[in-house]
Amino acid sequence: CKKERLTKATQNGANTFSCKIDGKVFVAKVVYSVPTMPGLSASYSLNTKKFEIYAIEPRDKSENGLTRDVNIEIYDPKQGTNLLNSKNLGQVVISEYNQLDRYYLTSNTINGSVTITKFDTSTHVISGSFSFRATHRTNPNSIIKITDGRFDITYK
Repeated sequence: CKKERLTKATQNGANTFSCKIDGKVFVAKVVYSVPTMPGLSASYSLNTKKFEIYAIEPRDKSENGLTRDVNIEIYDPKQGTNLLNSKNLGQVVISEYNQLDRYYLTSNTINGSVTITKFDTSTHVISGSFSFRATHRTNPNSIIKITDGRFDITYK
């Protein structure tokens, strides 16, 4: 049995994304250009200055069809530390087959940060690390912790 591990921290557009959600490893597996499909995608709009990463891991049949998504949105991203709050969002959706989604997001009081270590607008590569806490959208007492996050993505 091979244990899932976090991806390596790189800065060359390797199209990798991983983190721990409440201590459980999350790894996006396949790269797609459409954010509604399983895998990993990233985009940056010159008009709105909004950068977005969308990552989803494939359904794991051994855990009752559990699916987890991580979405990070940053307005006017800068190399260095970018705060996640109610404007720049860190979001996590946890779904199980035939169950309602558990939807968590950052706020001004439950938050974190994304540290961008590379933001190359000519090669469209963005790399960095992140960690944040997020609260359930209808139950503010339910908080999850995202740690050891890292990404190295070619964005569109």
